[in-house]
Amino acid sequence: AVRVEQLARSQITSSRTFDSAGPGVLGDGSVTITTGTKTASISYTGADSLADIAARINGAGVAASASVLFDGTSYRLVVASTGTGTAAAAQFADDGDGLALSDPDNIKVHARDAKAEIDGVEVTRASNVIADAVPGVTFTLVSPHAAADASSSVSVALDTDGLHGKLAAIVSAYNTVNAALHAQLDYTGTQKGTNTLFGDATLRQLQGALGSIMTSSYGPAASDASEAGALTLDDTKLSAALAADPDALGALFVTGGFAAAMTAMTDAYTRGGDGILAGKTAGLTARSTALQGTIDQINTRADALKTQLETQFTALETAMSQLKSQSSYLSSILG
Repeated sequence: AVRVEQLARSQITSSRTFDSAGPGVLGDGSVTITTGTKTASISYTGADSLADIAARINGAGVAASASVLFDGTSYRLVVASTGTGTAAAAQFADDGDGLALSDPDNIKVHARDAKAEIDGVEVTRASNVIADAVPGVTFTLVSPHAAADASSSVSVALDTDGLHGKLAAIVSAYNTVNAALHAQLDYTGTQKGTNTLFGDATLRQLQGALGSIMTSSYGPAASDASEAGALTLDDTKLSAALAADPDALGALFVTGGFAAAMTAMTDAYTRGGDGILAGKTAGLTARSTALQGTIDQINTRADALKTQLETQFTALETAMSQLKSQSSYLSSILG
């Protein structure tokens, strides 16, 4: 049984009234605003309007929002805490009496915590959403009960539709990844196209690890795998599993279950430094660097050989030219 005594709300504080909201309504001064562990000092001069001061408050990084309010006669700077509950209430310290936000009489709405009775026990929270009172149950407080109203009865049931949707999303995500892996690993028999990682051991290891988790005893229940490795969620089997032992099915997603196994596997592959993919990348980079070094050496030797051959060819041409001249000379002498 749940009974709502009061809702949590934010504090709203107003400045003193002004005849105008434009520049010149204030002299030089400042106001310090504290919300939780954050404090900001907002300075202003006679050249500032109320809207200028509101903009500075909104950009100060404190959990409060400011605006200018006209009530039909006068203007006010209104500051509201963005969080609910007494702990989120903004505290003000005026330098002088320019804005008078620190005047207790200018608190128009006092912050307060939410109060509710759950099974006769009073529960107090800063928010109107209570998620930690009963394990697995979140209460959203909407309005207080009237004095004469009885407590509201709450029944908790397994959200089978929600669970089915989550399992279906997991299966769909796996099928997308599995299809991408197959596209890289399957050889067409002619030439490589998108399957540029055909035969890559790391990719095959990843494919095997994913498939092992998804089809193991703690993988998504009631799913059938096709020959290509794609999974299909069987509604009949899932409903039967939920009816037989919903707690066991729920255990798939807690410590030691499917979620833990998938998290550990993805972390092993994707984490930086000593992750499998990081190691693979480092290895390929090192291999590429080594191959580039080999290519550079071959190019250097080829350039040297080219220079050597060009020198030898030039010398050969010179020698041939000299022989030709000598041959002509001898022919002229011998007649």
